[in-house]
Amino acid sequence: MADLLLSAVISAVLKKAANSLVQQIGEMWGISDQQERLHNMLLEIHDVLPNAERRANSNAAVKLWLLKLKAAAYDADDLLDEFCYEDLRRDAVRHGQKVSNLSHFFSLEIPALFLYKMSGKLKKVVQRIDDLVVQMGRDNDKEEIVRLLLEGRDSADLTVVPVVGMGGLGKTTLVRLVYNDPRVQEHFELPLWVFVSKKFSIGLIVKSIIELVMGDCSVPTNNRELLKRHLHQALSGRKYLLVLDDVWNENVDKWEHLRAILNCRDSRSAIIVTTRNTKVASIMGTVKSYNLGFLGDDDSWNLFHKRAFSMEVEETEELVEIGRKLVQNCGGLPLAINTLGSLMSDKNQAREWLVVLEESRIWETRSPNNRVLPKLRLSYDHLPPYMKQCFAFCAVFPKGYEMDKEKLIQYWMANGFIPSDGPGNLEMKGNDIFNELAWRSFFYDVINVENNKNNKETHDFNEVQHQLGAYVLTHTRLSLFIDFPVEYYMEKMKHK
Repeated sequence: MADLLLSAVISAVLKKAANSLVQQIGEMWGISDQQERLHNMLLEIHDVLPNAERRANSNAAVKLWLLKLKAAAYDADDLLDEFCYEDLRRDAVRHGQKVSNLSHFFSLEIPALFLYKMSGKLKKVVQRIDDLVVQMGRDNDKEEIVRLLLEGRDSADLTVVPVVGMGGLGKTTLVRLVYNDPRVQEHFELPLWVFVSKKFSIGLIVKSIIELVMGDCSVPTNNRELLKRHLHQALSGRKYLLVLDDVWNENVDKWEHLRAILNCRDSRSAIIVTTRNTKVASIMGTVKSYNLGFLGDDDSWNLFHKRAFSMEVEETEELVEIGRKLVQNCGGLPLAINTLGSLMSDKNQAREWLVVLEESRIWETRSPNNRVLPKLRLSYDHLPPYMKQCFAFCAVFPKGYEMDKEKLIQYWMANGFIPSDGPGNLEMKGNDIFNELAWRSFFYDVINVENNKNNKETHDFNEVQHQLGAYVLTHTRLSLFIDFPVEYYMEKMKHK
């Protein structure tokens, strides 16, 4: 019955998203792109739903996936209804029909404010469904890591699971799926996420964990003994799951020191480590490393197809043939595939696709050992000038810095990067620029974790994205206004 209901919900949302009146309202409110993405993703899911429903009877993970999908579909349906209702209500006010005093009060609300709030909600729902589509290709990987975590739940020792793979394979995206899995969230009392990168500072890592648990930590990073006492006070007797993201450290003594600090007695806790380096994995892991493989041909094409044909591009035999050649050049790397798919999503003509295919081959010859960077550089070259400025500015932030979306848009506005031509709110335009850059894979995945106490939308660069941003920043003459210490960003800009 539940499965039949899900099929009915998906069909109803599909029908509503394709309704001509709803599409007209979407165009008037400026959300037609998100509507189109929603419609195409649900179409893709609708095609695999019968098989998923059959598997759900014997596979708990698939059953859970269906439940998440149902919740997201209901939310999408409610949001489309809200836009339709708001349009009808404003139309009634314009024609002098009576509405309640409270409704009339809200009808005076600035339309831009309503749009900003509601389009943000719609984007998040679309992102949730997008994550579920991605999960279809990495479902086996996710289940195996969840199994490794939960199998060690009866051990008093600290379980460390290394996830290993080259840049662009989606290690962090996969671990985020594991991290947000309800079974994992239910088992571990404290979910914690720390970005490490190349500087493996024990003091900084410990202090970051304390701040995540306690909200603040005034202890200097060089006072390890005091940090250790504060950490044990915060973690003692509590099961935690700690993600150490992007670890490069090969120093055994440093890791053993940190491990001794983290190993609170009888906590039955676990750590997930993401790394490109098999030596790092062998040093840190207490279980066999999980080596993340490349996507297969079918999953690679499905990922590209979802991006490239999700908006205004009609799927034709000619475009499919060119698209498959583009996907072949990506070598099964999700970040490269997403980047090219997003780039093609606003190109309708075969000649445009052929130009990108040729440019892609040229960039490949310039960076033969890196399949992701050429795709990002190619996508960057196709950005309008003001978006290039906005992207370049982000490289001022150090890698691993969680960029607050709202504050970043304010920085863009202060530096005059957002064009002010024509009507419209600058903050809304900044939001559109941000969403477009994120859609094109210039930002890391949204960090959507429980320890984000302020419930703010934060983003980051990964290694390759930051590499491109730093290159562009040092070769672009930008006059920047920012409240970082002058010494910090002069160091960033000294090679201009």
